[in-house]
Amino acid sequence: MTNERRFAEAMTWHSGQNQADFDWDGFTHWLEADPANRAAYDEAALLDDTFDRNRHLLVDAAEPANDNRRIWFGWVGGIAATVAAAALFLPMVPSDQRKPAASPPSLYLTRAGETRTVSLARGIAVTLAPESILEVAGEQLTIKGEGYFAVAHDPARKLLVTAGPIQVSDIGTTFSAATFGRTARIAVAEGSLVVSASGIHHNLGAGQAAQFERDRLIVSAVARDSIGDWRDGSLTFDNAPLSLVAAQLTRYSRERVSVDPSIADQRFSGVVAIGDKEKPGEAVAAIMRVDARRDSTDLRLGPAR
Repeated sequence: MTNERRFAEAMTWHSGQNQADFDWDGFTHWLEADPANRAAYDEAALLDDTFDRNRHLLVDAAEPANDNRRIWFGWVGGIAATVAAAALFLPMVPSDQRKPAASPPSLYLTRAGETRTVSLARGIAVTLAPESILEVAGEQLTIKGEGYFAVAHDPARKLLVTAGPIQVSDIGTTFSAATFGRTARIAVAEGSLVVSASGIHHNLGAGQAAQFERDRLIVSAVARDSIGDWRDGSLTFDNAPLSLVAAQLTRYSRERVSVDPSIADQRFSGVVAIGDKEKPGEAVAAIMRVDARRDSTDLRLGPAR
């Protein structure tokens, strides 16, 4: 692959991450396919940051715009040319007025069936579930997938954790954060925190969970010992739709589990083992009394026959 094509792919992945239907699985696989892909992505992120920081230098050179919304050019050359134009103005700006270059965010990833603990500065540790991504930009963390957070109390810190549509703040606690498409869930094991979504704010204490689903923030009680139980080889579900159960089983097991749309909203409660020798999809099918059809490593749950 040419360097130009690789960089173009990196820019495409970077520019698409604010979209609700972004392909995080595909992005993870692309990053892991070649170390040069990760280097290209870091370069793309830095280029984007440079563009943002020098946007004000382009006012006289650019055509009038109707608003200040972020504009992504349809090709990499357009961005590169614009940043190059901005660079021509840099010598004219007094050095004491220039902003220091921001470091690109750090990314931590896990594959299917893999977990990983990331130790960050100032007493923050995050254990990533399989097929998850943690992005760290200073005191702003973004989780895609699922993570178990242990955060030491620090009044001077302004930590913000984003999980899909939910933001978590006022943190000095232990909690889990998970995203499933447009759905997100926060569960508190120790301490307390504040969750926010779509203008809704709620204080959560130990033994409480908040799930954002269909534009609603639903708060419920949760068993504290079930939070992050995937670290010990099991998953606990409480009135969860089968679509969500299937997504979780796919993430934690070696097989891909899917659900027929006709039963996707059926609710499941129970504890499911997820070890290498376990067959969690078949266990759920037996409990729910639904059909389970296997095709190679894939399992399809459907209406009972």
